[in-house]
Amino acid sequence: MLNTNNNTHIQKFKRSVLIKAALICFFIFISMYSFADSSDENTLLSSLDFSKAENLINDVRANKLDYLINEKKLTKAFELSKEQRWERLHLEAAALYAELLFRQERYKRLKHHLAFYLSNKQLTEQKDVHLLFLESQLKSLARNEDPTPAKNLAKELEKLIPQHSDNEKIIIFRALAYYYTDTDVLRKTLNAALEGLELALKNNDFAAQGYFYRKIADAYHLLTDVDKDKSKAVYYAKKQ
Repeated sequence: MLNTNNNTHIQKFKRSVLIKAALICFFIFISMYSFADSSDENTLLSSLDFSKAENLINDVRANKLDYLINEKKLTKAFELSKEQRWERLHLEAAALYAELLFRQERYKRLKHHLAFYLSNKQLTEQKDVHLLFLESQLKSLARNEDPTPAKNLAKELEKLIPQHSDNEKIIIFRALAYYYTDTDVLRKTLNAALEGLELALKNNDFAAQGYFYRKIADAYHLLTDVDKDKSKAVYYAKKQ
């Protein structure tokens, strides 16, 4: 009986040691992985040059990189392009940084950021970048208690549509789809998203396609007055 108890205790002790050893190995692995990942990011940040900054910005715009996951890299590209006076690249980085501020919910900082860059006369030479700033501005204004400024900007963007290229129109429709969803004008959300989707499909803009599919599905889902709207919601949701 004594031997059986001893064997049981020994087995429990061995299992306990093995579990502790496994946990220690696991935590060492996680620490090493985190350190390596952090080192890789620090190396990238310290070695960022014009070409790498440009590639980073292109990847963020193409939705290949997430804003929040890559916030340090995007912030570095914004700051470096300003320090090095890479003017055209800096304006593009500043436009993406505006979207980052919005996603971080740093609304006061975003307000000052937009006011500063929207007064830059060089923006008129980069129409797509100017529209990216206006997109962030519309999303920001939509949060205000006074709906008038956002409503006026949305109307201004609608009037600008005929003056722009397909790729620039996609930015406008993306901004309008967001705004009209936020203000519960679902039929206008649907119209903007459907027009945007048509252009995104035509121009192989896969990031925009996914965005518009989501907006269309959401709009149809909320328009539950008619059964066919529900089936359309399911159809577009599957397309994402």
